[in-house]
Amino acid sequence: MNRSLSPVHLHVSRKAPVHVHVSTSPVLDKKASSRRMRASDWVKASTSKGPWIPPPGRTTRQISTSGGATRMSWEGPTHRLDIEPGYNADGTCLHVSDLNSGANGSTDIILEPAESNGTHTKLDSLRAEVSSLKNEMERQKNLRELDERELEIRAQSRLNSRGGGGGGKRMRSTSPVSKLLAESYDAEQVNTNRESLMQTLTETELDLNSVNRQIDLLKETLRLLIRDKSLSPSRAREATDQTCVLQERLSELLLSLKTAKHLIRSQQTKESKIKHYTEEIESLLKKLTESEASVQSFRRELQDKESLTIHSQQLHEHLNEKEKELTELTMKIKSLEETLSQNEFEYAKLKSEFQTMKRKADLDKDTLKRSNKQQKDKVLKTEKSIEALNTQVDCLISELDLERSKSSRTSREKAQMESDLGCLKNQIKDVEKSFSAVSAKLSQRNREYGALQIENDQNKATVVSLESRLQTQENQLLSAQNTLSDAQGTIAQYETLLRDYKTQLDKHEQELHQKEQEIERLQHESYIDMEKSKIAYQKQLSEMEPIADELKAATIKLQDSKERLAQYEQATADQTRMIADLRIKSSSVDNLKEKLQDKKSEVKTAAVKIELLEKKLADSDKQNKDLLLITSKKEELIQQLQFKEEQYIEEIASLNRQLDSSRSDARRQIEDMKNRNESKERSQLARIADLEAQVGRVNAQLSQMQKTKDEVERKSQSKVRELQERLDQSQATRKSLESYVNFLKSSYSSIFNDTSSPVWKSPLTH
Repeated sequence: MNRSLSPVHLHVSRKAPVHVHVSTSPVLDKKASSRRMRASDWVKASTSKGPWIPPPGRTTRQISTSGGATRMSWEGPTHRLDIEPGYNADGTCLHVSDLNSGANGSTDIILEPAESNGTHTKLDSLRAEVSSLKNEMERQKNLRELDERELEIRAQSRLNSRGGGGGGKRMRSTSPVSKLLAESYDAEQVNTNRESLMQTLTETELDLNSVNRQIDLLKETLRLLIRDKSLSPSRAREATDQTCVLQERLSELLLSLKTAKHLIRSQQTKESKIKHYTEEIESLLKKLTESEASVQSFRRELQDKESLTIHSQQLHEHLNEKEKELTELTMKIKSLEETLSQNEFEYAKLKSEFQTMKRKADLDKDTLKRSNKQQKDKVLKTEKSIEALNTQVDCLISELDLERSKSSRTSREKAQMESDLGCLKNQIKDVEKSFSAVSAKLSQRNREYGALQIENDQNKATVVSLESRLQTQENQLLSAQNTLSDAQGTIAQYETLLRDYKTQLDKHEQELHQKEQEIERLQHESYIDMEKSKIAYQKQLSEMEPIADELKAATIKLQDSKERLAQYEQATADQTRMIADLRIKSSSVDNLKEKLQDKKSEVKTAAVKIELLEKKLADSDKQNKDLLLITSKKEELIQQLQFKEEQYIEEIASLNRQLDSSRSDARRQIEDMKNRNESKERSQLARIADLEAQVGRVNAQLSQMQKTKDEVERKSQSKVRELQERLDQSQATRKSLESYVNFLKSSYSSIFNDTSSPVWKSPLTH
């Protein structure tokens, strides 16, 4: 502390009370005492004064001041005593003149009870401040312990919650490490402030020790005063020096307490900042947990992608199996073609037999009319069934595309596809049976024309079964479409989750911003590629499925059968012409011809539809080839992305290791700081206890000084009374001397006739 401060000089009137603030600690008003005794300066006998006549040892005189108050002055050969009886209103306050020393080397000793009361109040205030400092230190210590316990509990809970994550610790930002280092830096600053506070406390202890020493010296001086009723100049100077030193030490104590308060306030503000930093760290840790959860969801999505790739491989295998089954179906279709050729041969035979039947038709016109009507009904039904089959084939093609996209994701659809193939096989078998039934019916027509009705009924039953089977297939395709829409919805949800994850990474991970940009770019490209691959893969599946080839073969067979039907119809037309020649006589033959022409036009429209279907199948083949190329490229891109993801995972693992090491270092530093703070707080508490003991001692000494002061006041009052009596006696002697001197003067003037000489006054009156 700076002890070489310049003194403060003030010019204040006697009546104005003075209130002094020494280093922001207020100086309390002092209590008023009954009287004020002031020892005058010790002076030597001066030769400048007039001659002392007569030369007795002691004289007294009364001096009137400018304010109207009287002051008693007692003067001897070696010293002089000035006494002010009575006390003004300003006697209760501390004057600046009481703190300054004399100009000619002599000092003023102020022996008043107000001063001791002031020192007592100062020491009480110091004691209260020390106790408040101790309470604040204990409160801060308790708060720190609670905060540390809360932080430890939260850290343990977070470690327990993160222990089961496995891969969740890989994506963590390094921002909490910087926060922990900043907290450690703030803790170091707090430690420096505590060190400065300790220095101030040590200084206050030294000041208190010095004050105790000064009090001891004052005690000794007071004891000497009690023993020696008269003060020597050396002792008076020592007493004044001791009072000055006491005042300086008290001011230094007040300054040190002020600095201690300032340091405690700064420490409290810094501790509040540290609490704020801890809250920010907790919020960052919460954000980290959220980011880790999003990372885990992203990894789950990657695992879903891998499972999708596995499903695609399984679907490829399933497609190969279907191709094998289609080859088997083609073999069966070839066998069916052979049977159809045999049926054609039989049809030729039937034509010859039909010619014979024409000859017999003249006899059986009524039966032929009925049979023609039945044949017309059958033809209409067959045309309707053909149209329904064409529409069903179109629906089957679209539904098969959807089933392929569905089979690329779910394994359950495989069983459904296999069941569909089984149904198709059963349908083909039914068709074969129907062909055999048709051949049987044709043979029966040659034998019996009436058996055609029974065969038509059988064909109707087969058509109804086919329609029911097609309806079941349509329902299955609708379910496949629904599953596809659900899968698309889940894909959209995954896309939204990925976007949310990107935004969170942009906010919370500034250091890994570049890597995140690369990941986002790759994800966007992969997303676009996935969408393209979905479309292309669906087309490719639709093209690569062997069912399309089977349908092509079926359409070819249908064309052949239609051509054969056309040939049959041509033959029937020839037969109808022959019959028309025979039926010119009858009006019903013309109606039959018109109906046959209508049937021919319908057959032509069916042939046009078949040609359009063939063109569509060719386009689908081209699209399948393009999709194969696109899927190969996408598989390469997926492999590259997987390699990059592995690299990023390795980098994240290294970053997690660095984070763990930095956290362990930060924890060690925090533990060291805690130990240091605890040791310092213990030392502070011990010093505070010592200070309290010293304050108790000082209070005991002050009580003793108060007692000694009361005794000194009693003795001084007795001395003052004696002095007053002596003053009265001296005044009486002075008056007698003045009268004696005047008598001498008058006698001298009468003797020497010197009336112009002035009346002589003693120098005591001045």
